[in-house]
Amino acid sequence: MSMSDLIIVGSRSFSVGEWNEQFLDAIAEVGATKSSSAAAKAKRRLATLNAAIKKAAAQAKNNKLKALAATATKTTNATLAAQNAAAAARLKATRDFLDQPTCPIPVCFDAVAPGSVSAVATISSPHDQPWRMVAIVANDSQCDGMRVTSLKFGNTEHVPACVAYVGGTPTQPGVDLSIFSGKLHRAILPSHQFRPWGLGRGGWIRPDGKIYLQLFNPSATAKSANLIVLVQSSPCGEKATYGKDFMYEDGSQVARSSWSKLRRGAFSFVPRAIAR
Repeated sequence: MSMSDLIIVGSRSFSVGEWNEQFLDAIAEVGATKSSSAAAKAKRRLATLNAAIKKAAAQAKNNKLKALAATATKTTNATLAAQNAAAAARLKATRDFLDQPTCPIPVCFDAVAPGSVSAVATISSPHDQPWRMVAIVANDSQCDGMRVTSLKFGNTEHVPACVAYVGGTPTQPGVDLSIFSGKLHRAILPSHQFRPWGLGRGGWIRPDGKIYLQLFNPSATAKSANLIVLVQSSPCGEKATYGKDFMYEDGSQVARSSWSKLRRGAFSFVPRAIAR
């Protein structure tokens, strides 16, 4: 039992559960005392006991308030942490969704002659709609030795020739194709990966905007390279759309029912609490 649970009267202490009994005994003692000195002594004892009771009650209330405040602080901190975690998860999910490509554009360079540059690949908008480039992915096994000598977005060159050489120059300067390797992207931090200026998390390209890409093969044998330009673009414009005979409309009864069944199926993988 802590000291806050005791009432101290002189050299004696009483538990909280004894308050009423001691208090009533003191009152009876005052009423039964005949002499004035004894009555005064009993009254003083009663007053001391009463003050001790009030002090103990105030201390108990203060301790309870402190405990409630501590509990409220812990609850608030836990709530804020949960809210922050949920907000971070929603933000990441939104970013992942916004970076999800909706259309892959194949860019194939077949048998580039040894010591030669490839043809210039001109990449246009799918479906003649506004589009956004998410990433360029190269086949890991084809990156060795191949160089990107030109990567132009509109009229802006992203492989600039701004290096001067002394004592010899490369046949054709360029950036190693592995900059677009999926293996390299998995190995380095996103902050170190290539992201074209203005096209990272925004930068919608006009329907008539073009991307130009050219490679160089410095090896002694012919080489091929298969790239995929991942973009976001909608086919549902004035010139192209999904036909009504292909899919159900978003929000239709069939679509809502199918989503409902999918959610119920997902819940079947959630562990149930053991019945008690």
